[in-house]
Amino acid sequence: MDRIHQPNPAVPNGVGHTPSSSLTGSPPAAAVSQSSVTVASEAPLQGRQAERAARPQSALERYESAFPGLRELRQKAQREAARQADTDRPAYHPLEAAKRRMLIEGELLRANPSLSLQQASEILNMGHVEQLASPIPYGDSLEKMATALDQLFAPGLQDELPSLVQLGAILDEGLGEISRHLEGQLGLYQQVLQHTALDDTERAQVKAGQQALQALAERWTEDIKGKVLGNALELAESRLQGLQRAQQQNPDQVELQTRQWQNIRDYLKSAQDEFDTQGEFGTALQHVRLDSQVEAMNASNQGLFSAMRSFMANGVPPGIASTLLYVMARAYVSPQLAGAEFVGRSLGSGMAIGAVHETLDNFAKPAAREVLASLGMTELREVDPSEVIPDPPRAVIVDGRYQERDAGQMAEAQAEVEQARKAFLNAQQDYKTGTLRGDAITLTSLPGAQAARELVNVLSTQNAASTGAMALAAFLGNAGMYGLQAMGQRQKTFSHEGHHLPTHVPKPAPQEALGQRLGNVFKDGLSTINPLDASVRQKYDSKGWSAALGMLGYNSLEGAIKPLDTSTTGGAASSVILTGLQTFLMQQVFYANKPAGDEAKAGGTGRFDNALNNIRDPDRETLPHGSRPGTTERGIENTYDRWRGVIQGPPQAATEITEAVTSTVVSGLGQLGRQVAEQASRQQQRLTSEVSTRVFSALSGGLEHVGRQVAEHAMRQRERFRAAEPQVDIEMGLQAPRDRDNV
Repeated sequence: MDRIHQPNPAVPNGVGHTPSSSLTGSPPAAAVSQSSVTVASEAPLQGRQAERAARPQSALERYESAFPGLRELRQKAQREAARQADTDRPAYHPLEAAKRRMLIEGELLRANPSLSLQQASEILNMGHVEQLASPIPYGDSLEKMATALDQLFAPGLQDELPSLVQLGAILDEGLGEISRHLEGQLGLYQQVLQHTALDDTERAQVKAGQQALQALAERWTEDIKGKVLGNALELAESRLQGLQRAQQQNPDQVELQTRQWQNIRDYLKSAQDEFDTQGEFGTALQHVRLDSQVEAMNASNQGLFSAMRSFMANGVPPGIASTLLYVMARAYVSPQLAGAEFVGRSLGSGMAIGAVHETLDNFAKPAAREVLASLGMTELREVDPSEVIPDPPRAVIVDGRYQERDAGQMAEAQAEVEQARKAFLNAQQDYKTGTLRGDAITLTSLPGAQAARELVNVLSTQNAASTGAMALAAFLGNAGMYGLQAMGQRQKTFSHEGHHLPTHVPKPAPQEALGQRLGNVFKDGLSTINPLDASVRQKYDSKGWSAALGMLGYNSLEGAIKPLDTSTTGGAASSVILTGLQTFLMQQVFYANKPAGDEAKAGGTGRFDNALNNIRDPDRETLPHGSRPGTTERGIENTYDRWRGVIQGPPQAATEITEAVTSTVVSGLGQLGRQVAEQASRQQQRLTSEVSTRVFSALSGGLEHVGRQVAEHAMRQRERFRAAEPQVDIEMGLQAPRDRDNV
């Protein structure tokens, strides 16, 4: 059995990657003083001995010739190491000491970006008695974990089965120590950056060390996944395959060992897949990666072309749906209802608008999104709070000193994290429909587009009142509405522990083919038009009733607009204003009710009760808010939510009444259907029973007839046999001769 090799990263430029004093907190095992020279009485070193003895000096010379200024940096490191050795002096401050060490390391790392953190520490400390060391404990944790696994799978233990308890303990201990070291190192960098005086150059030097720490963590992750767990997994697979071959010859003897090795293999595979995303190490790695991750997220939200892609991806699909909605529900249905009374006309057009809107939401909009995604324009996605607000670290730095939290402190820290995640979700709601900013964009974009269309109509010779012009205005209004909301979400951030965390980022490009994705859209859309589903019916009813109420306001202004003389300035201005107001009245009711179902679900209430709760308690946690609690903006938003509750009341009450009637009818039809089915089943059973009885009777009669025939045939055959038998001498019991003359 091969042994598990300990991690041994590449050695560029002849520099080894053994743990340095900067990482372990202790001087290297082979520290050589370059200043002391003694006369030896032994014979001169020959061959390879002389080469090995000269190697530290020759390596140092190579470093100093390759890196200008290295000699001065090494002198700084030597002086600082001697200074830090005296930690008992009153003037010693651990955070300032860490800052000076980081500045020295960072200067070397910035001058030579190819160096790792370990290499930089080794070069600075080579040949020095006093080592410039980090105070964060490490103790060769990675090497010890690899060695422990090495011993657990050692070739001399061929007949001993590694225990899952032992295996788990080794991994838990090793990964825990590495995690706390990374957390402590990162915490020290963050303390220096946040709580010490640094100019721009010094800040860049400290950041260089922090980035080198992340690179170190990534290399350790690769080593653990590949060289530690990977090799152990290969050994377990090898042993398992050998046992499986042996099991074919002696199944009873090796069956138990085979199952045990399967458990070990599965445990190692699970650990290899999950160690860097779960548990202590996953948390530590997430903290180390956080700076670069947030920087990359924020960078994805920067730039004109990125903004244009987001605007198009989020705005064009609703614009297309709005255009189809206008053509299908307004331009076609409204003329059909021209002769109806005011209420009937509003109700009919509103129900048509609601039905078409809900259908287009589930088919046309997602299909358009998929097409745009194939063109490189992906919509925004919500950032999960746990992506950017990790669980709390166990290792922390307090006034420059390393500490580990106990269970109680970890529970308190986790509670603070959960509160921060809730606040992040609160910020994420901003600019959505139903929030103050989101609805402000809605109620200006859509009416503004129609008002602009009417302005063109009254000031030019173009017929901007045609179906095409109104459909174009509908497209621009909805595209602008959702596009501007997306722009607001792109720039929205949440401040937490020195980071500006984005709430939304562009979705990655899809991997599946467009045809497959469009097929999924159609398949998913079919479930949204199932009339037997109560939630589906309520969505259609809610949009229908809210659109009908909105059309009452819309149609109420129609009579005031038609008689206006648009050839005059006053008439033209009135026409433009009233046209915008028409759309405003319609859209305010419709979009106030659009999120009612989601709000009710989040609050665990019915739709009408949710409307009442919006009036009574708009500040409740389950209602989406775009503003922080206790702020003036939240007070304004609460007032707006109360108004939304008032507007939601009638349509949601009508929705629940409609659903109650519909569900009763559906339930009655279902009951009737069950009764008919039961009656049909009973009839079928009765018919089946009658048929079975008749068949049985026929079979019985037939069998009886056959039996009689067989019996009669047997009797006749028997008589025939008797007639053919010779006479018997009864007295003597002998057979009489047939021919007495021959006796």
